[in-house]
Amino acid sequence: MILRILLFLSLIFALNIGVFAQKAKSKTEPLQVGAIAPDFTLSSNKDEQITLSKIEQITVLVFYRGYW
Repeated sequence: MILRILLFLSLIFALNIGVFAQKAKSKTEPLQVGAIAPDFTLSSNKDEQITLSKIEQITVLVFYRGYW
């Protein structure tokens, strides 16, 4: 019985998180297909700062791993 109550409360909690996430509004619009990416700076795994505009290659691939 306690397990069912905990599962029910967990479900309610998860649903509330989903509702709040949908209500959160972004202040920026998503990029359209073919649009030029805005300039940004990221840290590499060696703690180097890499700026998009300073990269001379044609293809840039960025992996973003969320922590949740």
